[in-house]
Amino acid sequence: MTSAQVIRRMKARERAVKEEFSATMRGVRTAAEKFCKETMLAEIYAIPEDTNVAGEKKWTRTRNLLNNEKGELTQPYEVQMRNVMPYAVRRERASAAAGRGPKGRGDVHYINPLRESHWRQKMVDVFEPLFPDLLHETLLAILKRTAP
Repeated sequence: MTSAQVIRRMKARERAVKEEFSATMRGVRTAAEKFCKETMLAEIYAIPEDTNVAGEKKWTRTRNLLNNEKGELTQPYEVQMRNVMPYAVRRERASAAAGRGPKGRGDVHYINPLRESHWRQKMVDVFEPLFPDLLHETLLAILKRTAP
């Protein structure tokens, strides 16, 4: 094999790495968005709004939290979930175990135990064990594409 052939093969492998990992991470992003939204639907939006003693709803549901939950490819091999709603992080971290009363920036806020949902942490717990297999399958695809 000549040096020119080695260079061509290495460039092909470089392209294959970029393309295969991009495809894998796009799939992870899509699956993560879907998982988060399904979890939010089941744990937040499936529960009716609270009502006051007169039977009136205490708030109007906008679904802004759900509609703004998006996965983003921030680096070649990294997916981050983002939500532009200003209360998104506080809502995801809210806990029934937190005390009531005034809260500072970064404190965990109290939430009705029926409404507690840590959808992003659940997504991490479900997806983390899958990554070794995803990495393995992606590497096999690269090797198959670039095999002599």
